Amino acid sequence: MYRFCFAPYHETISENAQGAVIQNGLIDYGGGFSETGRPNELWSFGEEVYSILKKYLDIRLRMKEYIKSVMDEASANGSPVIRTMFYEFPEDEACWNIDDQYMFGPKYLVAPVMYQGMTQSHIFAAWQLA
Repeated sequence: MYRFCFAPYHETISENAQGAVIQNGLIDYGGGFSETGRPNELWSFGEEVYSILKKYLDIRLRMKEYIKSVMDEASANGSPVIRTMFYEFPEDEACWNIDDQYMFGPKYLVAPVMYQGMTQSHIFAAWQLA
């Protein structure tokens, strides 16, 4: 799950805010105090961290209708919200071996940060092969 637990590491906070866009983690901010008893509002970690968290909260809010449509699809027919690449591209044999990226619904490719210090990665975009 999340590596972040009130650590002053901006890299970790940024990584977790990015992941929280699709994993409901951003809704955990704002109750006043976390289970540790420390403040947990977006602004509780300083201006730099606030700008990071606010950026990803804004992205999540802009995706609200898409997220609802993906959740509705999951409810209607059991389609997973977070999908392996081969779920979306079963005819592409390369997708059956990818373990470091996935689809969020049918539209968004997610390639999470996997290691500390990682600033870029190579992605496999199955739809670009045609």
